[in-house]
Amino acid sequence: MIYDELDLPLARFASGSEGVRGAQRDGIHPRALGTDEFLRIRLGIAPDRKVVDGVKYVLTPFRKAQEKVVDEVSTRQCRRLK
Repeated sequence: MIYDELDLPLARFASGSEGVRGAQRDGIHPRALGTDEFLRIRLGIAPDRKVVDGVKYVLTPFRKAQEKVVDEVSTRQCRRLK
C-alpha cells in the first residue's frame, strides 16, 4: 500500500506504520485483506514552498518536473523491493 506523505520531501520514501495518520491507518481493513501483514510505503510529496491548503495541494497533479523525479525514484525503489 502506498500513501502520499506531505511531511516528507518530494520523492522520499519511508516504510512501516510509524507516522501513519488515522485516515491511512483506518482506511485499511485487515479483515478485508485477511491479514494486517503487508508493506506500507509512504511517498513524500512536500513541495519546496510552504503549502497554505494541504488538501488542495495533495489533490493537485504533480508538475512535469515533479512527476519525472517521482517516476525515477519510484523505479529505483521498486527494483530494490524485488
